[in-house]
Amino acid sequence: MSEIRVLRAQTALTASVVEASLADVTFEESLRTPIPGVNAMNWVAGHLAHVNAGILELLEHPCDPSSLDLAHYAPGSTPIGDASNPWDSATLRQALLQQGPRIEQALTGARPELLAASPPEGFDGELRDFLHFIAFHQSYHVGQLGMLRRALGHGRAFG
Repeated sequence: MSEIRVLRAQTALTASVVEASLADVTFEESLRTPIPGVNAMNWVAGHLAHVNAGILELLEHPCDPSSLDLAHYAPGSTPIGDASNPWDSATLRQALLQQGPRIEQALTGARPELLAASPPEGFDGELRDFLHFIAFHQSYHVGQLGMLRRALGHGRAFG
């Protein structure tokens, strides 16, 4: 399986698990932190959308203009709190569902020289190496969504 096919498959699987994990979770539930010290589902889902927007930019694929509103989901940002303006669950779910196919399309059309370009500052190797790291990053946070879903009293997302 080619490198691009692997990244596309990981993107599709991540999107599928995110959708299942967010199913039936209310906006109010998504703002709760049922496990001390862990971010709320809303922040984790928004963070996934924020990172996806960055992936699209790195792949030189037009980004959803509303992704500019994702700043409070950036790495190192303060988790959702009273002063933030979190996206509602339906909007986050829709953004994530739209981003997945756009990332797959961007990967399919990625030029070899783009994939061989330098990654963002702080990472070694090529952009392709960074994309593999990001696939792991997204999977890590998808696992958090599943754990938070269960902690909120919902059943398993799949399996």
